[in-house]
Amino acid sequence: MATKYTLPEGQKLATFKVDENNWESFKALCEAKGLSASKALQNFIQNSLDARELGAAALTPVVESSQNIDIDIDALETKILAKIRGELIQQQQQPQPPAIDPTIEARLDAMEAALSGKS
Repeated sequence: MATKYTLPEGQKLATFKVDENNWESFKALCEAKGLSASKALQNFIQNSLDARELGAAALTPVVESSQNIDIDIDALETKILAKIRGELIQQQQQPQPPAIDPTIEARLDAMEAALSGKS
């Protein structure tokens, strides 16, 4: 049976998607600088939080292929659908006015009486 690794208190294991070749190149770059990829990412996060901003490299979108565009479109579609669903749920929770005038029967009876009295 494998031993389960427990993170130190206050730490979170983060996962993300990245191109396999880019990940291997990033790890090699980090190793050449004497850092692990994990430590480099931790440094980036802490420095960004300390500066209260992201560096220009983090803000520059990278589109290498149509596959990346598809992923971005999927993410936007998911956000839009979630917003629409939220608005629909909110509308359903609000009282709706009756679809038909509740006094229509009385009004029809009055019109019939008026018409029958004229004939």
